[in-house]
Amino acid sequence: MSWAYSPSAHKPLSVPHSAVIAAATVGCDVVLAHPEGLELNDDVLEATRKRAEESGGSFEVVNDMEAAFEGAHVVYPKAWTSKYNIPPIADAPDLDATQALFDANKHWICDAAKMKLAAPEVKYMHCLPCDRGYEVTDEVIDGPQSAAFDEAENRLHAQKAVMALTMDR
Repeated sequence: MSWAYSPSAHKPLSVPHSAVIAAATVGCDVVLAHPEGLELNDDVLEATRKRAEESGGSFEVVNDMEAAFEGAHVVYPKAWTSKYNIPPIADAPDLDATQALFDANKHWICDAAKMKLAAPEVKYMHCLPCDRGYEVTDEVIDGPQSAAFDEAENRLHAQKAVMALTMDR
């Protein structure tokens, strides 16, 4: 799971939080990459470490996107906001500071060069919608290594199932 640049700092933390916990729970070797200042919540990091240990996986945090891609079998570059903008940590979000942090890290993009650092069978994942040209280049998301459209389609079916289970008949 890697942070990726977006021109908007209005991004949720839910996707990276759930992705790292889920991957660690099933025994994956998880690498979380992000620029300094875009850390995930401490309780999520602790839960991920604990689940990785229990499942026989591993969990590592790095501040280098290229290092995270080296040898990876799955990459999931996605923008998320600063946890310091989310209550109760922040009384009033400082989106200007977060936007400045985003703009200082425009080079955090999933492109062909970074994909070549990964394992030959690497899969690119994204829950969609993505910020094309910012989070990911067209050649990656539209390329043969992309699983993003299948992932988004599967999410649709899962959401429909939840709706069917929770709606009054």
